[in-house]
Amino acid sequence: NTQYPDFTNAKIHGKPAAQVITDRAWLETTFVPQVQNRGAAVIKARGQSSAMSAANGAIDHVKSLLTPT
Repeated sequence: NTQYPDFTNAKIHGKPAAQVITDRAWLETTFVPQVQNRGAAVIKARGQSSAMSAANGAIDHVKSLLTPT
């Protein structure tokens, strides 16, 4: 699988994720594979890809960049 969640650069409430979630073994052996396999899990649960959700997320993101709040 080519997806790899980079928890070493992630932040939770402004703090490095690895400081908030101190169980590094869980991050490496549970979290990473779960993220890597989430596409297959969505297809299994919904019977279809999550591509439309990703497309809608991209559209919403661009709208938020272009529309001041």
